[in-house]
Amino acid sequence: MKINDAIFGAIFLLLGVVVVVHVQPFPRIPGQQVGPGLFPGLVAAGLAVCGLLLIISGIRHRAEQRWHETAEWMRSGRHVVAYLLAQGHRVLNVDLVALDVPGVENLIADITDSGQIFNAMTSYAGFAEIEAGSGVPKFDAVVHFAAVPRILIVPDNETFRVNTMGTYNVVEAAVKLGIRKIVVASSETTYGVCFSDGQVDPKVLPLDEDYDVDPMDSYGLSKVLNEKTARAFLRRSGAEIYALRIGN
Repeated sequence: MKINDAIFGAIFLLLGVVVVVHVQPFPRIPGQQVGPGLFPGLVAAGLAVCGLLLIISGIRHRAEQRWHETAEWMRSGRHVVAYLLAQGHRVLNVDLVALDVPGVENLIADITDSGQIFNAMTSYAGFAEIEAGSGVPKFDAVVHFAAVPRILIVPDNETFRVNTMGTYNVVEAAVKLGIRKIVVASSETTYGVCFSDGQVDPKVLPLDEDYDVDPMDSYGLSKVLNEKTARAFLRRSGAEIYALRIGN
């Protein structure tokens, strides 16, 4: 494992979040001016993406692997899939919507259905694997990004249900099937700044993993619980499970 890549990746992710929070908190009311401004926003996004890619690079252990991803297809999941394909990996994207990226195999499944997720993780990743005649290969890693991506898309209870049950099902299936490398998308919203009611500023800067997670919305709360889920399975299995607090 490339420990240095993983460490530097975490630092870049943290810097991306700090740049956004320091310049201007995210808007919470539709129609408000969006984001922290073009240049700081691009800097923050660049730092976060670099951090994510470094961490993924840090957990790779051989040149060609078989990856299972649940992708939140409109945003970060698409970029992760493209990166993994560029590194020569075989990727099976599992989501309710197929990902239109050349070279990726898609399997339509519901992450809130445990049976579908167990089945997906024991599936062929395309016809080429069937033609090989060697049975279903085991996945080397799982990247779980599929979720309701923010509040105010579906009712709050549905956001919480999909995000928490989906993460539990994905991590449980991966661990019980012996997949030892798992990446879960958490969020900067766990800090209770984004999606809060009214103006809320961080208590201290820079933010780190010891900062109190205190969200007041269903999305941020679901991500806090997902981190606890990942930690519980890590303690029980000893698998490498990473929860990344990704910032926009």
